[in-house]
Amino acid sequence: MKSFLHILIFFFLLAKLQYPQWTNQNPVPNGNDLWSTYFVDDTGWIVGEGGFRIKTTNAGLEWIQLF
Repeated sequence: MKSFLHILIFFFLLAKLQYPQWTNQNPVPNGNDLWSTYFVDDTGWIVGEGGFRIKTTNAGLEWIQLF
């Protein structure tokens, strides 16, 4: 019985590791709806609800939050 419990726990942990949950990337969009995306060459902007604005100058590798 004890080994069965260990095997059962092992499979639950294995299943949890195989299906990770979604995580937000940097910067976190704070749950706002995004309205528009615009790119010119490698420079791009994203705007959204609540005044959310971010900018990239390297094709989306890094984003800078605009205030």
